[in-house]
Amino acid sequence: MVRVGAAMKELRLAKVLYLAEHLGGVFYDQFSANVHNSDVSGTFSAFAGDEHVHARWYAEWLNARGHSPPSAAALRMLVLPPLRVALAPAPLERKLVTFARTEALAADHLRELAAKIRDPELKAIVERTIPFEEKHARWYRDTGRRMLRPQDSK
Repeated sequence: MVRVGAAMKELRLAKVLYLAEHLGGVFYDQFSANVHNSDVSGTFSAFAGDEHVHARWYAEWLNARGHSPPSAAALRMLVLPPLRVALAPAPLERKLVTFARTEALAADHLRELAAKIRDPELKAIVERTIPFEEKHARWYRDTGRRMLRPQDSK
């Protein structure tokens, strides 16, 4: 059996986290364009910007170690369309509940991962993203739901 070293595992992890943040940003960009509540849409757009910044942090970490971030083209085609189809008919409030749970779980998962990461720079990046995930979860759960209008329930 071939053992994969900690450095290789952390490279793989950084690539996975890059893809997750990149796809999250692309998804929020596309999603914000299709939300008719301008307050909620504007926040989705801002959150997309956060995700793109986080993806850039992972890309910079990878580049500094002589690795390119992975291409997300195939995942964009495989992951994003089914998400859009699954979420399209749901009322905005249901989407906010779903996103709140997703972001809260992401924060918990990142916290667990950070405890296992040996590379101090990668660990710092992961730890730096956690407050954003928590902020997004709180916003979806609290503020976003307060911004809902009657026509958003359709």
